[in-house]
Amino acid sequence: MKDWLLDPKLLWMIGLTLFGLVVAGVRWWFNHSHKHTLIDELFTEVKDDISELRNEVKDDISKLRNEVKDDISKLRNEVKDDISKLRNEVKDDISELRNEVKDEIGKLRNEVKDEIGELRNEVKDDIKELRIDIKTLLGREPAIADAGSPLHLNELGKKVSSYVGAKGIAEQEAPHVIKVLPSRNPYDIQVFCKQYFAEGGTFKPTNDQLDTFKRCAFDHGIKLEQVRYVCALELRDELQRLIDSETP
Repeated sequence: MKDWLLDPKLLWMIGLTLFGLVVAGVRWWFNHSHKHTLIDELFTEVKDDISELRNEVKDDISKLRNEVKDDISKLRNEVKDDISKLRNEVKDDISELRNEVKDEIGKLRNEVKDEIGELRNEVKDDIKELRIDIKTLLGREPAIADAGSPLHLNELGKKVSSYVGAKGIAEQEAPHVIKVLPSRNPYDIQVFCKQYFAEGGTFKPTNDQLDTFKRCAFDHGIKLEQVRYVCALELRDELQRLIDSETP
């Protein structure tokens, strides 16, 4: 029994087996402990990476937020500037339009004033002529024309016309007057002729003609205006004759 236990081969094998077990245990312990260490290290690295990534994302979000804020602020300022410019442009346009309207109103007011002034003068002349006609019809002064349409010279009017040479004057003036007639309406022509021969009108008699007009008025017991009126009627008839001759 003792010899068997003291057998070197057996002891060698036992020692070798024990050594293998120790080596295997050490290896198992080392592998197991190293794996845990690697997992811990890997977990730590992942946590660190996640933390770094979180921080980077936070920084990026913060930067993006600041950039967006800056862009919004710039856009707000640009919009404010555009609105301010547009407001100023609209104000300028309104101001220009107001000035233009004022100018147009001023021009229109002046034109209306001028037209009213002209109309007032025309009405005054018509009233003056109407007053003369009424006086004539009432018999205050000898009539030189018979009532009717159109007015035509009566016997006294014909004598006055012959006395002053009214037909000759009319024939001399008509070619010039027809060029400046504002209208070819018979009534308008008659009014124009009255104004043409009225005192202060376009027709300026020579001194000899004026003396003849005055002598005629005195000899026939009429006024100088009536002599001029006879000339006006003769001019009216001569103008109408020229207009009729132009009609084919």
